[in-house]
Amino acid sequence: MNELNYTLFRGDTFSKTIIIKSTNVEITQIYFTMKAHLNDTKSVVQKQLNKGIEKIADKKYLLTVLPEDTDDLKANGTLYDYDIEIVAGDFKKTVLKGTIRLESDVTRTKDEKANIIVKVDTSDADADAASILLDKTAYVDGQKIIGTLDLSNLIPENIKKGIIINGVVGTYSSESEV
Repeated sequence: MNELNYTLFRGDTFSKTIIIKSTNVEITQIYFTMKAHLNDTKSVVQKQLNKGIEKIADKKYLLTVLPEDTDDLKANGTLYDYDIEIVAGDFKKTVLKGTIRLESDVTRTKDEKANIIVKVDTSDADADAASILLDKTAYVDGQKIIGTLDLSNLIPENIKKGIIINGVVGTYSSESEV
């Protein structure tokens, strides 16, 4: 049996692909169980096929632990034991186990989210209205600009042969290329 250890940040989504290699039987169920201690009878997070574990190919499954799954769990480096068990009829086998280290929150309260201001430095941008398509918008040096580049009057004879600009296929070729 394999043992793998992971770190998860409370409030973050945790996704892992599970590939079952060692069985020739049809898997009818997969369980992911996370507990404070491996011998506990109560799980803190449990996922199963079609409820947090999705089949994505033959013997290949995607486990997803959502942010709300860990909302009430103790974080700050707390270790939780987990195992993954497959079921095929009467056959049951733990195929993977390990620990998940739950670290501090990555989520913020509603009030904290409302007060977040994202500032992007655009001072090195060098576009101007003439180099942006007509009526498209961009931000240059922190200012919104509206494009004035009009490509609606393009004609094939003014575009190099084989080049496509704004849906117009060029037919121009210089005499030296003929």
